[in-house]
Amino acid sequence: MAAKKSNTKQNLNIEFSNSNDNLISSLPLIEGGVNPLWGGFFNNSTHELTKKMLSTLQVDKRLYAVAIESTKAQIRMHIKREIIAEANGKKIIEGLDKLKKEISEGKFSFNNSLNDIYNNIESYLADNIGNAVDNLYTARSKNDQIAGDLKLWVRDAYDSLDGALQNFQAALIDKAEENVKTLMPGYTHMQVEQPISLGHQLMAYVEMIGRDRGRIKDARARMNTSPYGSNALGGSAFHINREMVARILGFDKASPNSIDSVSDRDFVIEFTSFASICATHLSRIAEDMLFWHNPNNNFISFSNAFVVQSSLTPYKRDPKIIELVRSKSGRIYGALINLITIMKGLPVAFSQDLQEITEPVFDTYDTLLNNVNVMAALTADFVVNRKEMKEAAQYGFATSQDLVNWLVINTSTTTKQAIKTAQKIIKLALTKDTKLSLLEITDLKAIEPKITDEIYSVLINSRAVISRRSYGGTNPVQ
Repeated sequence: MAAKKSNTKQNLNIEFSNSNDNLISSLPLIEGGVNPLWGGFFNNSTHELTKKMLSTLQVDKRLYAVAIESTKAQIRMHIKREIIAEANGKKIIEGLDKLKKEISEGKFSFNNSLNDIYNNIESYLADNIGNAVDNLYTARSKNDQIAGDLKLWVRDAYDSLDGALQNFQAALIDKAEENVKTLMPGYTHMQVEQPISLGHQLMAYVEMIGRDRGRIKDARARMNTSPYGSNALGGSAFHINREMVARILGFDKASPNSIDSVSDRDFVIEFTSFASICATHLSRIAEDMLFWHNPNNNFISFSNAFVVQSSLTPYKRDPKIIELVRSKSGRIYGALINLITIMKGLPVAFSQDLQEITEPVFDTYDTLLNNVNVMAALTADFVVNRKEMKEAAQYGFATSQDLVNWLVINTSTTTKQAIKTAQKIIKLALTKDTKLSLLEITDLKAIEPKITDEIYSVLINSRAVISRRSYGGTNPVQ
């Protein structure tokens, strides 16, 4: 039996997803009144849901410094080109400087009834410089301002992260220099493969971080074009000087296409892409440190400042902070996927969807910077337990590959035949329950008559490490 359609109109009680009512203005709904935030063409009030959806202040107020500086640069250009009166321009600049000082000193209260940082800036100027504020958006648009301000912020974020990564490299190099001759097991498939130098292992991390810094350099150069002056989409009819604004703000040049300028967000995708690769590197290094710190290995020890005492077993020293470095990489990957997903369906023009890009970018920076600083501190902090590392490096005939290489080089045999000879020598060591370096020379000659005393130069771990003199190898000089 078909259900009957009800003619009764339902009264829907819509719940807002954002429970912070302070974000929304309590402006009275006056019949015939105009929209107080977005001009005066519509003569009805904006729905609360619309205000909720458009409110970005709690995120983008972080852009206040770059928003103020970029605005000052454009106003200076407008004064020089006589687009606005010098007196009005100077009032705007003075008002912006005063606002920046108040925000930086924590004396400014953001107005949550205004939907973003730009409306807060405009409102402040209206209260402090009078009618001069009417010139604020002459020959300007929020579309290119939002794109440019985010570029400035990401550029500063790159510089900050590059400095942090350099500090991490310095900590790794310091620890590596202390442990050039510290022997440790080198692993393949998580099995002992060869004895290596701890210093060499740590310098591998320096190389990884170096590539991250190289990506910063490349991406920063690629993004360093100024969109300011592109206006809403198609440029400006005013006689503006975009190159002047670009120079003031440290850009290499003005961007060549106004449509691309306001819609381009490649630079934030590239930022989160770099961050994802860097986070992967940090996660892998963290995994190595966790393995070394494991009591079953006891290769390194962290101070109590970087471990947490277990509540159930007080003697346990849990390295939770390193585990979090490993896991937070997923958060950064999520930001990258978030941004790509937002951008994939947008037309090549300005769209409101772009407001959703800012928050994951900020979160990526905060997460990555914290992880880098944590890893630098951990590296400087840990103590190397050299005895345990050295003993582990001797496990499972770790110099067998060095033995094969020595046989090929010194007995004029093929690699295949050298492997067979090495297998016989290892079987002999197993039978005698001894190390390769402790086998008698007579026993070795019985297997391969061309063997000489020089073979011990690769059977002893420390000498085997020194023997690998190729560029990039484990020899301490390299």
